[in-house]
Amino acid sequence: MLFNLFRKNNQKESVKQHFQDFNSDFTLRQKKAIIGSLIVIAMADGDYDRSEARCLEETAMMLDYPLDDDINIAVLELMDMDREEVLATLNSLTSSQKDWYIITAMGMIHADGKTLAEELMTAAAYFENMGITPERVDNTLKKSMLFAEMLG
Repeated sequence: MLFNLFRKNNQKESVKQHFQDFNSDFTLRQKKAIIGSLIVIAMADGDYDRSEARCLEETAMMLDYPLDDDINIAVLELMDMDREEVLATLNSLTSSQKDWYIITAMGMIHADGKTLAEELMTAAAYFENMGITPERVDNTLKKSMLFAEMLG
């Protein structure tokens, strides 16, 4: 058990080092808005399972955002931003950050192996408020899949 804790800490440190330039491009408010919106997307169907929690943990680690293991505490920590501020903050993302957000949000939707209308509609509402068209979502996902295929 202690060895697993050590391994998990080493893994977190490795991820932080790998993404240090990436995650420094986001402000703390942007990180909070991203994490908060992903929680809303994951919970849109009334269920928050372990695979969605893992997806959220990985995203938080990539962003170097401290996320409490208890989802209820994590949500409370994000409550200092109201809906309008979250939307405005997400809209402040750069074009490439928005593309990353599209891929990340769609990953959250598919994390539990079920693509449900509630989650899709919630993500679509965020996309629309961010000025992201359905065509852009499709194009970004196609590019992402092509890139993944090239890698193997």
